[in-house]
Amino acid sequence: MDGWLKALIAATCALIIAVGGYLASIEYNSKYSTKATNDDLIKRNEQTIRSFDAATGQR
Repeated sequence: MDGWLKALIAATCALIIAVGGYLASIEYNSKYSTKATNDDLIKRNEQTIRSFDAATGQR
């Protein structure tokens, strides 16, 4: 093979690996930031339920 073809193949491989890593990091971050958001919503809902229970004398 010619040198330029080898360089083109190597550059393409590097690009594919870089894009795959980028997409994996986006997926990882969205998964864990979504979990954190859900946990915060659950905590706020529990606090709201406690407030309503205290206001109405329940529980």
